[in-house]
Amino acid sequence: MKNLDLKNPEHSKQIQDILRAGVNTEFWDIIKQRLESTIDSLQDQLDSDMSGYVAEEYKIRNEVLKAKKLDRKDILELPRDLVKELDNPDFFKQDREEEVYDTAKTLEETIKRVLPKRN
Repeated sequence: MKNLDLKNPEHSKQIQDILRAGVNTEFWDIIKQRLESTIDSLQDQLDSDMSGYVAEEYKIRNEVLKAKKLDRKDILELPRDLVKELDNPDFFKQDREEEVYDTAKTLEETIKRVLPKRN
């Protein structure tokens, strides 16, 4: 079996074919079911009564739950999004150093946005 490289434009078509076929398998259906279940659970938590939390805790908890939900939705769409990206000739020209974690700067910006200023 040939090792396919997502960064190699010559492998683009073969990777797309694998992704298209993969989303129609029982394997992906099981993964999807689990992700959808998790998304529903996160939504239930967002809809639940959070009156027991102080304002700062409420905001942080809400933001974390929303981010987790969005992350799971992104994973659900990943195969189809990747197929579309591989059709874009600029895909292979882009620097692929995507940040998985927040940098100190983005974390600081999030904290400032979410938490009220204290005197």
